[in-house]
Order: sequence, then structure tokens, then C-alpha cells
Amino acid sequence: MIISEDTSIVVRVGTKVTIEINGLLQSWQIVDSGKSDVLQGKISREAPLIKQILGKKKGDKIYYKIIDKNITVIIKKVSLF
Repeated sequence: MIISEDTSIVVRVGTKVTIEINGLLQSWQIVDSGKSDVLQGKISREAPLIKQILGKKKGDKIYYKIIDKNITVIIKKVSLF
């Protein structure tokens, strides 16, 4: 259940974030280490990509390299859950 959506909310534990990666949308709830559950859309704050977007807000763009591939990540939505 989403409690609040605000453009000033930054990505952190306790938020749900929708990101666009090279044109594809993904939504994740950011949780503490040990509480991730990919099948339920929960991802740890310790995941490498999540570490890169912590502290970012809606509209921010991040360039990230995974293995030998460069990706563009755009924060589309951040809300509290």
C-alpha cells in the first residue's frame, strides 16, 4: 500500500521506487539487508544498483555500468509505503 507520493521524497529504505532502465520500467520496495524478496518486489538497499540510486529523487538520471554494458537509469516515481 502506498501511503504518500511527493516529488521531494528521496530513494531510501521504506520507499517504493519506479525506475526506467534503457526504456523498461521496474518497481521495487527498498528494504533493509536480509529482508529482500524479489518475488514480492522487495530489494535490499545493499544491491549494487540500489546503492547507486539511494538519495536520488524523481527525475534524476544515473549512468551505471553492469559488467561491460552501460545503462541509463531514470527515477520515474518515489513514494513511501
